[in-house]
Amino acid sequence: MGAALLMVTACTGDDGDVQSDDGPEAPDAIDASVTGEDDAPHLKVTFDVVADAEAYLLDFGDDTEPIRIEPAECVDDTCEVALDRLSVAGASSFTVASVAGEYVSEPSQTVDVPSWPDPPEPAPTELPDDEPVELVVARIDEDGKPTFDTESVPAGDDVEARVAELEEQDDVVGVSIAAPVSQQAGSDQGDEPVGDEPTGDEAQDGAQGAGSPDFPAGMATWQQEALNYGGLPEDPRGSGVTVAVIDDGIYPSHSSIARADVTETNVVEPGRDDAPGDHATAVTSMIVGEHNGLVPGIAIGATIRAYDVRNEEGESSGTLEHFTEAIVQAVDDGADVINISQAAWCNLRGRIGQGCPDEVLQPALDYAEEQGVFVVASAGNDGGSEDECPASASGRNKDNWPAAAPTVIAVGGTTRGGGEYQCSPDKNYIDVLAPADKLRTAASPEGYAIVSGTSLAAPLISGLIAALLAENPDFTPAELRNYLKYATDENGRILPGALMHQLDIVPPEDEIIDLTTGREWIPFSVGLYFPEDSDVWVKAGRAFVPDPENFLDHDDSYPGDSVRTGWDYLDSYTVLIGGLLVIDEHNEVSGFGGMQLTGHDSSYTVECPEFSPQTPTFAFRWDVPVVVSGKLSDDEGGGSRHGELTLSLGKNATPDSNGTIPDLRITEDTFDECADLIAERDTMFTDPEYPWSEVQTWPERNVELGEELYEQIINESPFRIDDGFFPPVESEEDDEPVYSSSGTIDDGVGFRLRVGDVNFTQLD
Repeated sequence: MGAALLMVTACTGDDGDVQSDDGPEAPDAIDASVTGEDDAPHLKVTFDVVADAEAYLLDFGDDTEPIRIEPAECVDDTCEVALDRLSVAGASSFTVASVAGEYVSEPSQTVDVPSWPDPPEPAPTELPDDEPVELVVARIDEDGKPTFDTESVPAGDDVEARVAELEEQDDVVGVSIAAPVSQQAGSDQGDEPVGDEPTGDEAQDGAQGAGSPDFPAGMATWQQEALNYGGLPEDPRGSGVTVAVIDDGIYPSHSSIARADVTETNVVEPGRDDAPGDHATAVTSMIVGEHNGLVPGIAIGATIRAYDVRNEEGESSGTLEHFTEAIVQAVDDGADVINISQAAWCNLRGRIGQGCPDEVLQPALDYAEEQGVFVVASAGNDGGSEDECPASASGRNKDNWPAAAPTVIAVGGTTRGGGEYQCSPDKNYIDVLAPADKLRTAASPEGYAIVSGTSLAAPLISGLIAALLAENPDFTPAELRNYLKYATDENGRILPGALMHQLDIVPPEDEIIDLTTGREWIPFSVGLYFPEDSDVWVKAGRAFVPDPENFLDHDDSYPGDSVRTGWDYLDSYTVLIGGLLVIDEHNEVSGFGGMQLTGHDSSYTVECPEFSPQTPTFAFRWDVPVVVSGKLSDDEGGGSRHGELTLSLGKNATPDSNGTIPDLRITEDTFDECADLIAERDTMFTDPEYPWSEVQTWPERNVELGEELYEQIINESPFRIDDGFFPPVESEEDDEPVYSSSGTIDDGVGFRLRVGDVNFTQLD
């Protein structure tokens, strides 16, 4: 399952080693062994307690932060720590140090990490021809709601022929091979013991309150610092919002979540609730596990509805049928947010095209989108190298569903320092990164574990959305996905303060402080206006109209008008850029952002007979990063400062040079599904001037033309604004929260700059 796991079963007592004058000595009598089954081995570390030690730091080197073992988790005279393979991947040795206040002892003697068994083989992606094939069939009922059932194709039968027969049925909208659905990460502890539940003062000693200025090294609840829990709306956080957790069973009686509003439904066997699991318990504690302080939940007031989708044997993997059913049921049960820390992968049989789960998943995800329900999914733990992430069952950097779906908020991971978590996959569909490395979670039945993986990053984003929905319930999933592009740092890490600015939850003048780095971020937005007959203007016209060859005719009756493109081709063409700035003590400006084009999510639709549930569409875009640099004048006591700003566009851009166009992102593609219906009924496109034989060439042609436009804009950068307005060093209460300026830069390109918000409405 690719989970990093640390379990503390026993620690400090009154007896221990002789103390030095400055503080406790390092532990001794340290032992390490590999235990457990070959498919889920653990490194077990034991050592004697040290008198007066308040905590311990377990250090595996390689520039990674030590793991802090809190005194609240310690109840006996011996410390016993269990970690899975992922948590110590690549490490060959470790040391242990004692902590008392600000004092940290010298490290213990170095202990070698024993040899691990060979990691499991990646899950097979091709199905043998001599076995039956299970299909999952998605249909739309008379109420427009997706339903799902399974069908077994006997061994030796023509699977593709049966799939074709099913697809001819009017109510069938998708057929996929029944791929298994597995957890992305979690506290699968096997037979290993788990730390006892601390009580009373012990629990409080281990807790770090939200907003506390003291976040010690190795702290296993660093997510509250990274996501600034203390700055989120409280009443309490997430009150009145329902989060669905689609996973395995849950331990609702665990004291970390027992006082939260948690109910559970078993999708496979309704009424069965006797098979709780560690993974869903860990995921849920990230959202609502606040009450005893050891696992601070991000949305402690949210309601949790858990859906157990494990198979009939109670194993951690479930079926695609039950998985999709759970999504629809969660929507019908009133969920506002659906968290999925699970994934399905492609399973192929020969050249059959139904091997990937998206055809069956997408109708369920579309149903959630239509009902305004946010779907959040973990991106997986199959990035990095085999040495860093050896336990991945899916292979390296494969598409993980539903995270790969365009309407899902896909969440990768970060480390405490703000960098990308090493096992977070390298995928362009990832929308945002959140804490994923060595976090304490609730674990079965009454203990705790330190876990790594994007399974924990996803519920932190789900909980953040719940906290924001409680304050502003009016934003939509599509709006949030767009806002996220302008509320992350240069690594893609979520900045909740910037997101709250976008959603008007906090006043524009409120500072955006990143507790991880100490930086203060300032939102900005820029409109660049390319004049008529410029290269960008011409290529925009060719990219966003049905008949590019006629674009320069300037015919008022030309069909590519503002209704179709969102842009009147007789005007200048607008490029919008938004993001975040930092101004340092030397008046140097740095930052980053993203580019958005007028008509940037290019989509083309056709009228298609009996096509359900939506009109066929092909939509695409390129998410172009922007690097910002500049220099401001000294503050002269006026209402604003003047300065220059440089915008460099493209992947791997630098302050001095542009980058390259990133990978294409297709956000919707149901275009080809209409081809057979058009051919069978000899139905033309809506306008008889454009028959299907021509229309079906549009997607490929317009991707090519769109790529030319994006590359033209990127290659014309860096764009330099010489005289923009910026906030003064010391803002007065009556100062404007947004500083606007405008003018012209090279080649007649106009600009409008807003420092203080990302507001494209004021620029377009």
